[in-house]
Amino acid sequence: MLTSSALRVGVKWTGRRWFSAASALHQDLPGHRVYFIERIPPTKESVSQRLAVSFLPQDALAKVTAEKAQKVIVGWVSKPSAVISPDDFLENKPFVDFLHSVIEDRVGKLDDPALKAFAEWQGQGWMHIADERNPAPWGRIPLPEDIFGSILLKEGKIQDGTYQRNPTHRIVSQNGLFQLSEPLLNELVKACQGIVDAS
Repeated sequence: MLTSSALRVGVKWTGRRWFSAASALHQDLPGHRVYFIERIPPTKESVSQRLAVSFLPQDALAKVTAEKAQKVIVGWVSKPSAVISPDDFLENKPFVDFLHSVIEDRVGKLDDPALKAFAEWQGQGWMHIADERNPAPWGRIPLPEDIFGSILLKEGKIQDGTYQRNPTHRIVSQNGLFQLSEPLLNELVKACQGIVDAS
């Protein structure tokens, strides 16, 4: 569901900040919101009049420099939508790299019941970290665009430091924006907030 707040409040370029004075819209996901934020000035990665997509609201992003904000902007769309389409999405590579670094760092340390249950069921070998926007039937392999990466298992336990990124994963597919498990999404949002808090 898209919720509207102030659509346009003053916009000011300070030489260091990118964002207008208020976020325009957000979309609720399980446990978190995705925000559509007016963003200025355009850069080579985006085009004029596009909205930044982020798990953090505008007031949080307003506290960081453009360089740091790159890590917490998922990408850009021309208009807010309940389901983000690949036809209207421009991916932000620094965020994609950051996303995978968070998964790599946190996946072996998380209390994620579903991930642990699947690891115990599989037992050995490489287990896929699947995107939950298009879940495969239990025990089946997801589509390549819906696999974040893989991690090594031994005796049903995730082996820390073995995460291998899948280059064919798509941040946005015909099924919309990527969806991590709730524990992993919480870690991603905390990591994004950590960039803001360190500013």
